[in-house]
Amino acid sequence: RSALRIDPWTEHYGFKLGDDLVMDRRAPTLPFQTVGRYTRQITMVFYPLFPEVINFNRANPVFKTLRQVRLYFPTAIDTGYAAELDSVTVTPLLFSSETAALQSPPYDINPLTLRAKSYEWDQSHLPLGVLLEGKFDSYWAGKDVPTDEDGNPVSDEEVIPHSPLTRIVVISDANFIRDNYIVPGLDNLTMMQNLADWLVQDPRLISIRSREVTSRPIAEISDAMRRVLKYINLIVPPLLVIIFGLVRWQMRAVRRQRTLDVTLGSRSGGK
Repeated sequence: RSALRIDPWTEHYGFKLGDDLVMDRRAPTLPFQTVGRYTRQITMVFYPLFPEVINFNRANPVFKTLRQVRLYFPTAIDTGYAAELDSVTVTPLLFSSETAALQSPPYDINPLTLRAKSYEWDQSHLPLGVLLEGKFDSYWAGKDVPTDEDGNPVSDEEVIPHSPLTRIVVISDANFIRDNYIVPGLDNLTMMQNLADWLVQDPRLISIRSREVTSRPIAEISDAMRRVLKYINLIVPPLLVIIFGLVRWQMRAVRRQRTLDVTLGSRSGGK
């Protein structure tokens, strides 16, 4: 973002992408290769810099039926600049979970060193996607036309000073829709297609496309409940097997005793 020098442009339209990376406790466990002294092995590591988003603005038709979207190294979006724009409204669209944290530069994205650090996880519902809607004044109104490296104007078209009623959707990650980042079962592609239809005022395909959504993430639970469920999974299945074995053993013992009683009874009658 800094290399592109777009902060003044985005601030003019009411938003700015933050410098801190958003980390989230709701994130995948991914395989990473570790190198030992003599061997290489694959280690499964929790990676909070790839948040899996399930908190959406369900009032918007784009997100009404989505279940889970994964973002990659996102930042929080600052929309405080929109307060200076009288004709623009801001609507949050997707958020982090209730247990998130911010990592300031210099960034550590190494999964093996990252897991050794402790974070507060005290950030909640950080905005990762927003909608700005209204009539915007052009950033280029009253300014000289930009020039290329040779000093030639990049355009000879006249600047439009004001926009009609316009929608701007900002997602704080540009990788979520790239081919090599799309994961089967997640709704990244569906979200982008829904956004494209909605932004051009053609929401008719959204309801049809949403039928293809396959991700069904488990609802978030507390650490205490997670531990309870863990011990239930560890204890209950073996206990059920033991109870089943005892019941079967008792049934076979009763059947054996009945057979023995019938045999002894028939022998006594024969005498």
